[in-house]
Formats: sequence, C-alpha cells, structure tokens
Amino acid sequence: GDTLFIINRRNVIQARIKVDFMFKSRSFGYILVGHGNFQFCREQDRVVQRVLYHNKKYAFIHIARGDYYKNIGNQGKAIREYKKAIGFDKKNPAAHFKMGLLYYKMKIELYALREFQIAYDNRFRLVDNEDKFILLSHLLKLRSNDIFNKELPVRLRRKYQKEAFKYGKEAIKLYPQSQNIYFQMGLLYFRGVIKSDVKAKNYFLKVVKYNPLHVKSNIALAVLYFKHKNKVKALKFIKKALQGDPTNKRARQVFAYIKKYNK
Repeated sequence: GDTLFIINRRNVIQARIKVDFMFKSRSFGYILVGHGNFQFCREQDRVVQRVLYHNKKYAFIHIARGDYYKNIGNQGKAIREYKKAIGFDKKNPAAHFKMGLLYYKMKIELYALREFQIAYDNRFRLVDNEDKFILLSHLLKLRSNDIFNKELPVRLRRKYQKEAFKYGKEAIKLYPQSQNIYFQMGLLYFRGVIKSDVKAKNYFLKVVKYNPLHVKSNIALAVLYFKHKNKVKALKFIKKALQGDPTNKRARQVFAYIKKYNK
C-alpha cells in the first residue's frame, strides 16, 4: 500500500510505484512487487521512499508506557499512550495490535477489528511469532462472529468466511498443534456459509488427535458421522464427548438421538 518514487541522477521524480506485496527470495533476498507507469525510467535510476515519520523511534517509548498502564489496569491511559505511539509511527503494528487487544477486552469489537486489520497489514514488522499468532487468532474469532451473525447479508458473510480461512491457515502455519484454531476452522465449515462436511470432519479430527476428550469436537464428529450413516463411528465419538464431560446437555441429547435411531 505504500508509494515509492523512482528518481534520476538529478533527483527528479520519474515515476511512482504502488507497492502490492513483498516476499523473500532465496537468490535475491527481499523482493518488492508493485505497479506504476515506468515509461521515463532508466536502469540507473534509484527507488526511494519519502519519510513521513521522522521520529519513529519515539513510538516504542509510548508503547512501553502503554504496556505499563495496561499491566496496572489503567486501560484509558494505555490507549492514550498507544495512540501517541501511532502519532509517531502511523503503521506501527505493535501499537495497533496492543490497542486492538484492549478494545477486544472492553468488548468494543468494531474498534478492535479495525486495529487488528492495520496490524495485520503491517505484520512483516512484528518480530514475535506469538504476537502474530494471537493477532491471527483474534481476527479469526472476530470474523467468525460476523459469519454466524444471521442479520448480515449472505454475500458479506461469504466474504468474511474466506478472510477467516486465510487467517486460520496462517495461524496453523505458525503453530501446527493449535487445537483452538483447528476447532474454529472446523466450525466454519460445519456451520458457516461455505459448508464442507469433509473439511469440517478433518479439522475436528485434528483437534481430537491432540485432545481425545475435546467435548465440542467429539459432538460435531458424532453428528457428522451420523448424518452420513456411519452410526458406529458416531456412537464412538459421542461416547468420547460424554467421557470428557458427562454432564454436557448437548452431548447427552445427541447420544440419546443416536441410540434411538441406531436400532
């Protein structure tokens, strides 16, 4: 989303580059791909970026202050410090991420989503994989809430579900053993607008691989197998759910239903 400039030897701007994305090549290192009109450019011209925020280093001071206020429970002052950090560095992902966490905790989900999305767009500047994973987890959760909101148009919910899939797959790449992400992805295919019983089953099986007594995943698997007339496996998984939580009302209902129609 940034704009770079191509200048000649006399420092005259010859063209602008609108940055599309960056990636790391084994042969050449970091590669930037963008688009623009390069009619007047020559090989010897240079690519430069205009510095908009000269005092980016001060952003980290305000982020540290924001962390201090957050840790002592003063959310208002923490948000104020994070906003000051953004004033010095508009696209600082750490400041937006931390402010998003506060808004999420305060149940102001619309504001939280906005901050998380800015942090996500600049995630290449986040050093800690744990922060990246938490960011992706929250984006997946917020988008899942939108998908299951029946008041939104189907077209919009479908768009959000595709975004949720993207966040979930990126999170799994960071932590391949995350039961929570596998469960949420399975739930999207199980209950979302874009449905797939096979993909839902595979994600739920991943959950029970790491946690055999995961109640909700076992219930979902029992329902899926019973739906496709595999009553033996349906009974197996609903018993696992009851083993994990014998008092679970939904598990007991599904168990009674399977027993009734499994004669």
